[in-house]
Amino acid sequence: MSAGSNNTTRSVFQRAAAALGQENCALSDIVETTVRLKDPRDVIGLNDSYKEFFNPPLPTRAILRADFMFDALVEVKASAYEPRV
Repeated sequence: MSAGSNNTTRSVFQRAAAALGQENCALSDIVETTVRLKDPRDVIGLNDSYKEFFNPPLPTRAILRADFMFDALVEVKASAYEPRV
């Protein structure tokens, strides 16, 4: 994974953790992700980042190659579930 992609991916997961924390949730509440990569060779680094931020059982994910219409290396869409009691 290029340094730029790796930094971007880590930043995305850090910002996701912060946003989830505002709702009393955590990355462990993410159940699925869709990741779009500009360069498919970045999938190896993505896997490393994924394991850094998520513990088993890992969220399901789809990984796609994308030709972005703007200057981006990585896009991540995540869905989280936290039951309210």
